[in-house]
Amino acid sequence: MADFFRDYGAQFAWLIAAVGWWISHRQASFVEKRKEIRAEISEIELTTKSITKKFCEYHRLTAGSAERKIIEIDIKILFKELAMRWERLSKRRFKIISSIELNSCIGNHETFYDHATGKYFESKERQSQEEVQQHLQQISSNAFAFVDACHNLFIAEYDGLK
Repeated sequence: MADFFRDYGAQFAWLIAAVGWWISHRQASFVEKRKEIRAEISEIELTTKSITKKFCEYHRLTAGSAERKIIEIDIKILFKELAMRWERLSKRRFKIISSIELNSCIGNHETFYDHATGKYFESKERQSQEEVQQHLQQISSNAFAFVDACHNLFIAEYDGLK
């Protein structure tokens, strides 16, 4: 037995070091991926909040004004930014258990975009104050649902909770 350890002890030491390095690397990669996804969701949340604020400004201005045209451009740019961030996040590999939450995110993102840019956006028609308030509430609600779905995706992926 002593001859065995003398002959192969160094190889076992290297093997144990290599396995330890591999485990450490996997754990560090997992933590880094988790941080990246959390940061991306935080950026999505900030962009979504910016969009809802811009819509509040947008509907306070009179239709056809120069300021309103500038805010329309800002909103389009913010939606493009949001779409790019969401696309980058959705391309990541998620566990099968998270696919339900991923589908929920996709649906909520589309609902948010469709409602926000639908009926009243870039329209010259005048809406009543009550219609505008309901529209803005629905935009905020859809934005919150999208961000909440992203957080639920993160929880499903890393905590295994549905």
